Amino acid sequence: FLSAPLHLWMLSLVRMVGGGIPAALGIQTFLHALTVLVVGLAASRRFGNRAGTLAALAYLALAGPAFFAGRLLNLPLQLLLVACVDLQAFRCAELPIMKNWALLGVAIGLLSLAAPPFLLALPLLAWWALKWGGGGKRGAALTLATGLAVLAPATLHNFAACGEFIPVSAPA
Repeated sequence: FLSAPLHLWMLSLVRMVGGGIPAALGIQTFLHALTVLVVGLAASRRFGNRAGTLAALAYLALAGPAFFAGRLLNLPLQLLLVACVDLQAFRCAELPIMKNWALLGVAIGLLSLAAPPFLLALPLLAWWALKWGGGGKRGAALTLATGLAVLAPATLHNFAACGEFIPVSAPA
């Protein structure tokens, strides 16, 4: 029950528009490049431009992510979304406005659809927003609500397919 639907939805979309394996691999290569950019932006935000450049170059030098970008696997999508959650959490801490908390919920919801174990991070990020992130009750509620809204299509699909409320799963 821990299969990730987001990657399968992405591959289905590629097939629906007439693409094949080369198109899917091209998208994953683009996701890998985008992850390099987001890692650099997140590090720049937190530690300055020099650290951001070094972080992006260090990530680019990793053999693992580059290897997985050339295979039909979920990892390039997962890594991009982890970096996006990280970057959005920095944005929330810097500027705790409701839009940023909503985007954090969207990011963690998408990450949960790509990597179901991260579903546990949704309430933890809401708790962080409430206690330490500066979001208060409204920021925490908005993070939680938008994250759950992003998960809703998978949950409703699973209920329609098998009659059970399985939050995130592709097999159903």
